[in-house]
Amino acid sequence: MDHFFVRLIPNGFYEYEESETLPAHDLILRPLLTSAKECYVYGLNKDTELFHQCTDILSFTRNKYQLDLKKEVIRGYERLWNATGWQRGSILIF
Repeated sequence: MDHFFVRLIPNGFYEYEESETLPAHDLILRPLLTSAKECYVYGLNKDTELFHQCTDILSFTRNKYQLDLKKEVIRGYERLWNATGWQRGSILIF
């Protein structure tokens, strides 16, 4: 199985708001999610504000949350994609 990592924020770039729309959202994430079969978020704590902001696009399955790819999961959810400081774990797109 092949895999790769996508970094939305360039190394050394720290001056942005977590709720900010970034060019990588539409240039990288949207095409990946459009062709994805599934997308999972690992390490998201259900006691956080970030989780509560995303409950309408997430469903719990085993030890992770599945994103509902039939819904808009980028616009309005920028904080999920831009989260720093261990607010969430990894996001895997299949």
